[in-house]
Amino acid sequence: NKTTYHFKHYVKMSQIGLTESVKGDSKKFEIWLQGRQEVHLIQAATVDQKQTWVNEIKRVLLNQLEELK
Repeated sequence: NKTTYHFKHYVKMSQIGLTESVKGDSKKFEIWLQGRQEVHLIQAATVDQKQTWVNEIKRVLLNQLEELK
């Protein structure tokens, strides 16, 4: 039972926004490009895994904001 990942696309962290909760599924979240012109729906295997991803993305975004100031 090995977990595998497939690289399909990349987004620059400096250009994304984050929606932490998606109505109807506690394991999903969204990342989107400025103006929501492109939205990526992400589903984690567990709620804890989702929260880990969301926390890390928020940390990166906040660090970038601090560096811009």
